[in-house]
Amino acid sequence: MGSLQYKTVDEILKDVGKDSITHLRCNGKIPLLNKLCPMVKYLYLANIPEDYQLESLSSLTQLERLYLSKNNFKEGLSEVVGALTSLTELYLNRCQLQDLPESLSSLTHLEVLELSYNNFKEGLPEAVGALTSLTELNLISCQLKDLPASLSSLTQLKKLVLSYNNFKEGLSEAVGALTSLTELNLNSCQLQDLPESLSKLSQLEKLNISMNYELTKIDEKVMALNKLQTLCCVGCTKLISPPYAVCRDGIHTIREYFKSLSQGKEIEVCDAPVAIVGNSLAGKTSIVKSLRQGKRVLTKRSESDVSFIDEVTKGFEVHDLKLQESTANLIDHGGQDVYHIAYQYALKENNIPLFVVSFKQFLAISHKKGSRVAAKETCWDWMSHLYLSCPLLGPPLLVFTHADAVSNQRVKVRKNNFLEEIARLRKNMLAEESGFCGEKRGEFQKVLHLSNTQAPVFHPEEVFIFSDDQEETSNIRNLKLALDRRCQVFKTVIPGAWNEITEFVTDQTDKSVIKLSLIEERFSIKESHTVLRYMHNTGSILWYNQINSLQPYVFHQIHHIIETITLLFHHRAEEKWKERLDTFFPYLYQDRRVNKAKYEEMVEEFQHDGILDSALLYYLLTKESAKFSWEVSVELLKSFKVLHGPVHKRAIEYYLIPFASQSSMDGSWKTDGDLQLRLEIQFGGLPLPIYAFHLAIVKFLDVLKEEPSLPSTMMVRNNGSTIYHGESSTHFVHFFKEQRVTVQVSTSTQLLASSWKRLIETTRHILEYITSTWKACRPSVKVVCPHCLYLRDPHPGTFVDPDWLCPVFSTVAGGPMQCQLQVYVKSFSGFQPTFCSKREAKSKAGGKPTIPSPLVYPCYSLSVDETQKVTEYLSKVISQRRAIPSAHLRPPVASLSIQNVRGKRVQLQSQLTIEGDDSELSDSLDYLNEHEAKSAVIRLSVKPSRKAWAKKLFDSSSVYAMSNPKRGRCLVINNIHFVAPDSSADSGRIERTGSQTDQENVVGLFKNLSFVTNIYEDLPAKEMLRVIREETEIEDHKDYGMFVLVVMTHGNETHLYGTDRQAILRTSVNHLLSPWNFPRMAGKSKLLIFQACSGGGYDLPSGDITHFSRSPDPTPTVALPSTSSSQSTSPSLADALAGDDFFIMNASFPGYVSERHDAHGSFFIRALVEAFYKHSCHRDVKRLFEEQIAKKVRTKSIEVNNRYPRVSRQQPTLMCWPTDGKKLYLFPGYTPPPTERQ
Repeated sequence: MGSLQYKTVDEILKDVGKDSITHLRCNGKIPLLNKLCPMVKYLYLANIPEDYQLESLSSLTQLERLYLSKNNFKEGLSEVVGALTSLTELYLNRCQLQDLPESLSSLTHLEVLELSYNNFKEGLPEAVGALTSLTELNLISCQLKDLPASLSSLTQLKKLVLSYNNFKEGLSEAVGALTSLTELNLNSCQLQDLPESLSKLSQLEKLNISMNYELTKIDEKVMALNKLQTLCCVGCTKLISPPYAVCRDGIHTIREYFKSLSQGKEIEVCDAPVAIVGNSLAGKTSIVKSLRQGKRVLTKRSESDVSFIDEVTKGFEVHDLKLQESTANLIDHGGQDVYHIAYQYALKENNIPLFVVSFKQFLAISHKKGSRVAAKETCWDWMSHLYLSCPLLGPPLLVFTHADAVSNQRVKVRKNNFLEEIARLRKNMLAEESGFCGEKRGEFQKVLHLSNTQAPVFHPEEVFIFSDDQEETSNIRNLKLALDRRCQVFKTVIPGAWNEITEFVTDQTDKSVIKLSLIEERFSIKESHTVLRYMHNTGSILWYNQINSLQPYVFHQIHHIIETITLLFHHRAEEKWKERLDTFFPYLYQDRRVNKAKYEEMVEEFQHDGILDSALLYYLLTKESAKFSWEVSVELLKSFKVLHGPVHKRAIEYYLIPFASQSSMDGSWKTDGDLQLRLEIQFGGLPLPIYAFHLAIVKFLDVLKEEPSLPSTMMVRNNGSTIYHGESSTHFVHFFKEQRVTVQVSTSTQLLASSWKRLIETTRHILEYITSTWKACRPSVKVVCPHCLYLRDPHPGTFVDPDWLCPVFSTVAGGPMQCQLQVYVKSFSGFQPTFCSKREAKSKAGGKPTIPSPLVYPCYSLSVDETQKVTEYLSKVISQRRAIPSAHLRPPVASLSIQNVRGKRVQLQSQLTIEGDDSELSDSLDYLNEHEAKSAVIRLSVKPSRKAWAKKLFDSSSVYAMSNPKRGRCLVINNIHFVAPDSSADSGRIERTGSQTDQENVVGLFKNLSFVTNIYEDLPAKEMLRVIREETEIEDHKDYGMFVLVVMTHGNETHLYGTDRQAILRTSVNHLLSPWNFPRMAGKSKLLIFQACSGGGYDLPSGDITHFSRSPDPTPTVALPSTSSSQSTSPSLADALAGDDFFIMNASFPGYVSERHDAHGSFFIRALVEAFYKHSCHRDVKRLFEEQIAKKVRTKSIEVNNRYPRVSRQQPTLMCWPTDGKKLYLFPGYTPPPTERQ
């Protein structure tokens, strides 16, 4: 049936006729319905005006379904509704109703009544009880506190939904009279007990009692209902009969529990896990030891105390603590960031949170950043680790340590200050939360304890203060009593037969892992599987019965898994790898001989790029751990999303670990491809921990690896990943500090529809993974307008959680609450002219839509003709596109063998491409930024020399010796302001714009390279020579291994200019630094960097790019000052360099100019600085110049010249005269052992 739209009643009657209308939707003003459609059967009325009278409905005697949802009937619903006696379905949800008309009882044929989200706080109207034909009644969130007795008359009712009402005082036994019920939903009703009459519902098939946090018992009689097939108890964490660990596994496990109880004795169990978290060195381990020994025990550690460094808790450790009436399983979580990834193995819904806060750390952070930040960093951020994944956890306990850091009089003040800041942080979170849950989102999972504003975050009786006094015992005793009270809440009983199985499993201490077959041989398969699922839910074992490769194994010693994790993630990784190298022995792996050199290469690759050769992983898992088989260990790590793989190159396997990569995604992905389809997910509430984003990267790789459509290559970074599929690519980038992830598909017009599908499906998987793991996170989806991105609009239009693409929270199939990406694509299928989000105003002004809908909205299919129309449209608007910011350019992909220069893109057979060190300069072209660039000053850190072969060179005679810890001295001369032609020094000045940026970048670089750096600005010619001569006389040079001179000024092929327009010979500079005039640096390396034109004429501003077109007018040349050298005349260039070790870099080829940007500095200096930052760790200066600096400046100057012909092309040059062919390495960040050459 087609859909027609009209504006007036007369148009409809003329075209259709009143007797032909059976379905009608009206928005806004309602026409005379009795005149328009007396035979209508389906009627939907939206946005009804407040003054509209519904009396015209009375004549619609054929009406069967009436939708009045989301209208305002706060003043009451008209009695005329009772006249619609043919009604079978009536929808009145979200109508602000407080009562119902009595005439409603006349609707004797009504079968479906939807009343959700109204305000019936005075009770459900009695009229509902008269609707005896009802089969479905929905009363979600109606503020009900009980049900009327009249409801028992609804004997035909099959589905009753009562979610999100307050039945704290108990649910009426009248519900037991609804004997036809097949589905009953009591989700989130604050129930403490279930009515006994539920056992009378003999037809009941589905029962949802999830999120009733105070519920403690499920009657065995309810389990005896023969037709009951589904029982959802998610979130009922206080259940003890049966235990929640049984109930969360479903109705079949619950029935097995009751069956086993009836067949044997009961065993009382009273224990609970206590999750102890806090900053590193806060005193968590000391608290655990003190509790177990009953007296204050201190673990003396400090950040600099190497002797105790290996005592740091790795991952987590579990210790049993026997209390008066219970047992607490103390889980001491390591505070180091690297171990946070292990938290997911221990967190369960029945954990008792215990936060440890050091007064010493709180005060130190308070002094630097304020008490709010201190409370956040020492406690609030740890809330995220626990409450995001387990939002139903109870209130936490709080232990302050290091109270000695505060005077006795100030302890209480500081404690109150901390608690006040925590309260403010919660208040801010709840304020943000209040605006999050919209109508289209549904009910999201809140953090139960933090949402309860009637209770403090920390109860006063559960806050404890510990000093370092070893005689202190009262606080230890009080803390143990508090833990005992909390553990007793979980007191329960388990069948004796179950206890036999649990004891058998825990007694296998001689095994690292138990084979399932061993348990099945001793006990019945059905019962043993039930008990193993129960033990898994309690956290005492790990059994992955849903993963085929792991299902045959029971992991009963969790600490062995942590040991496996710490092989890859360790808080002192550098030292551990050095220790391994000292004990390394060659080995054979899959016919590959791994020697020490190959081992070092694999380690370097893993440490810096996150690329883990399977040969190295095999060595770690079998030579160092050997707790589990190699295959089992790999499957465990994959199940936790720690690594992705394997990916193959020929016969070699690799695994990818984003966490280990030291490289980051640059901005090239933003403009990759001709079209960009982009979604952003913003997370609110408690912040997701950093490891959540690393795991999401692995999930992204796992999802797209399953797509079989095209061969693909991969690029992995610590903040994201890219997968290339032929003509398209998919990018995942996370922004941890902003709590945001971006998913983008870069594509062509021909692949537009399939790319939309890939974008949405990839985002759906990532969103569902994150929200199912960190259940209380609150995602919001932003759709960035593809049309704006195509035009390269710097501020593209966006749709935030649009109706057609929005994360929605709901319970699925009676199960737990989940977040799903709600997508309505069909509305946008095909080609429909539309407006983009930034141009909607034109539609209101009567403008004509012209943009093809697939360039704005999701589309899963396009015909050949429709694709052609999109292509033709893009060809018309291409002239409106902005130029791509150079920082976002991505160079062509070069595929190399992995044995070639490591770090370049590596093509693997399984379709893996990995980018590393060398590609970074290619990807980051900040030295050619234009106005779109964000920062003129380069913000990078020097990559240290960590490769074993590079370290060995430090003591080699084939390279220039470097001093330590300072490499040498660096003299920088930067002439910025020059005397104007034909002017006195005071009447006019010409500025070398952009040179100040060069100075900041150069100075920052050489300081980071461990050079003592001196800067001189605006020197006349004579002063330039004087400063250089005085530098050569400094005594400290005899202790240094290298000298650097950087001169940035005007110049030509033979001269450099002072600010007074006087010139000095370049050879004069060389002569001053010759071994005769600079004996303290004789035989040592000297690097001279000249940022000046090598030809042409005078520098003049020319638009955005400033350059010299020719040298200054002829002026007298300043003579070389006399020196103590025996040389009385200036020698030739060859003589001046003879016998010495010069490396001279010039910004341009002789006779040509050097370009400079007025804001971002010179092309040459910018390229040099970035190259030294990123690659001097493993490249000598000559190779670095040839492969990086000269190549990049030449290539990019040609590119700029093609766009701006007035900008000259540029080719830097290097002249060097090394002694005996020595190479010049800078060895940044490397401190040699004492035995090595200083």
